[in-house]
This record gives sequence, C-alpha cells and structure tokens, in this order.
Amino acid sequence: MDEGRSALNFSEWDRPQEGAGEISEVIGEGAMPPGYYTLIHSGARLSDAERQQLIAGLEATFQNSPPIAGEGGGEQGGEVGEVGE
Repeated sequence: MDEGRSALNFSEWDRPQEGAGEISEVIGEGAMPPGYYTLIHSGARLSDAERQQLIAGLEATFQNSPPIAGEGGGEQGGEVGEVGE
C-alpha cells in the first residue's frame, strides 16, 4: 500500500503524482486490483464495463486537474494517455 501511495496518492492531490500517467494502462491490463487481493475479496473484481468506467472517470479527473509529475505540480497542462498506449 505504501508503494502504491508513493506513486499515486489521492489524499495529496496538490503534489505531482508520478503514477497518474500510467494508471489507465495498469487498470486496463487488469493489474488493478491485484490478483492476490481479489482472491480474498472477490467483490473487488472489476468487470470489463466497470474497468472502462473507472478509466474514463480517472481520465476525466486528470484532464480537469492533472497531477502528473513535471506538469506544473498539479496545475493545468498535462494529459493522461489513452488505454493501451
């Protein structure tokens, strides 16, 4: 959990988020939530439709206030890559 938060922490939105540009790809590939977690918490598994909704919501959020490292410290100006890039 600490490793994940160091890359993308929604509680610290005012600082650059290094993992913001990769989150769509990670979710789209099915790597989130991780398999070891869904073995114990089967309700955490995402359907393809849920995965796409989550990606769309995150990308819309990042377009409004992209917290991407090197893009002005959370100010307007960065873009999040499309799924599969």
